Amino acid sequence: MLFMVVSIVVDYRRPARLDDELIITCAPRADGMVAIRFTQQVLRAKDHEPLAAAQVRVACV
Repeated sequence: MLFMVVSIVVDYRRPARLDDELIITCAPRADGMVAIRFTQQVLRAKDHEPLAAAQVRVACV
């Protein structure tokens, strides 16, 4: 089974700084019969400020 990236959308909101601790989350969910959509988020750990968010869609080929 192979997965191919169909689309990627990234929203950059704020820059991370050197030595910032980051929290990175990834939540997969089914997107039709042959695809999976991953919702990803990057937060600064000290204040939980959103730094970036992404949607990645992959399909089974």
